[in-house]
Parts: sequence; C-alpha cells; structure tokens
Amino acid sequence: MDVLLGFIVMAAVLGAVWFLFMRPGATLGKAAGTAPQPLAAAPTPAGGAPLTPNLNVLKPGDAISFWDGTDAIVRGSLDCREDLGGRVTEWRWIFLAGDRVLELLPSGQTLYESSTVSYQGDEFYEAVVAALKRFESNVREGIAHDPVELGIDEGTFRVRSTGSFSATRVGELPEHAEVWSEVSPNQGDNIFFKLVGEEKDVALGIWTTHILILRGRSFDRSEITGVYAT
Repeated sequence: MDVLLGFIVMAAVLGAVWFLFMRPGATLGKAAGTAPQPLAAAPTPAGGAPLTPNLNVLKPGDAISFWDGTDAIVRGSLDCREDLGGRVTEWRWIFLAGDRVLELLPSGQTLYESSTVSYQGDEFYEAVVAALKRFESNVREGIAHDPVELGIDEGTFRVRSTGSFSATRVGELPEHAEVWSEVSPNQGDNIFFKLVGEEKDVALGIWTTHILILRGRSFDRSEITGVYAT
C-alpha cells in the first residue's frame, strides 16, 4: 500500500513539473506576466548616412546620386515664392557643383545641365524679350494656346509660362552667377519663364538685368538613387 501511495505521489510531482516547465508555451522560469522585450534599434550614423530622398531638406555640403551613376555636391540654393493674388507657390533651385541646377517644384523636378547668358543689347536678348511680350499679350487676350516659339541653340522651344518671384539665398551661387547674383528678395524685381521642347527637354529663363537660360530635362524622383547628409 505504501509503495502504491509512493508511485501516486511521484506521478503527481512529475506531472506538475511537466505542466510548469516542459509543456508548449511554458514560461521557462520567467516570472508570470512578463512580456518579451523588443530588440534595441541600432543608432543612425550622424554623417554620411543614406536618407530617404526628401529633396526639400537638401543643404550645402549634402550629396546626391543620380540615375546615370554621377554624384553632385550641393553648393547652395534659392528658396523661391510667387504670390499671385493670395495663391502662393513655393519651389527651390538647388545649385550643384559643375554648374548644374536642380529644380524642385510641387509638381515634379528638373535637372538643368547647361546654361547661357544673354546680355542687354544682344540680338538673342531682344528676341527673348519680344517672345515673352508676345506670350503675355496672348494671355491677356485669351489666346494663350497660340504658340510662341523661340530658337535656342539648335532646338525650338515653346513659351509655356512666365511669372515673378521672391527668393532667399542659402550657401553659394553657381560659378557663373551674373544673373543669379542679381536676384532680389522683392518679387517684382525678378522674372522667370518656362519653355518646353521635344520629349522631356525643357528650359528655364531667369531675367534680372540680363537673361540666363538653362536647358535640361524633367525626371522622376525615383531617378535620384541616393541623398547623403553631411
């Protein structure tokens, strides 16, 4: 009888041990109700870390990698604003090393890779002024759809829009800055105009004392493969 009672007690003890420590989902010695702790996040490096391409936070010294494998360092920028009767549009012109300009608009982005300056009194300067006056006259008369074309180098471009803007400068200007350096904080002092060519070819004009025309192409944001903070 005592032997039988001993077997019963031993079986009860073994069952309790299995229930507490060996069954699936057992706590394995942890205090009941203690939740598992998450792994600590690895710290982000302060410099040289690749960022999600938020181009609006670019600053002098940052670097950008493009779809074609080239890299560019940010030299400076103009943060621009146009107020048309209370309708405000803001954009940035970011100056990159190598005289390239990255334009960031609410509706997209453009990379300008070549530029030329036309000085007052030049034949091309007068041709540009005449084209802009004709375009603005068409807009006033309600016939803006009537194309106004302008020959630039060996291409033909159509005037798409004109406007004025105020700007705040950050960092350095491009190396050839005759026109950029004359951009004023006052909207009425600065004129810009946009031209479109074939496919994705576009041109940007800045008119202060002289006229600067930049040529480039529109591109998708995914074509910027990396943005690196300093």
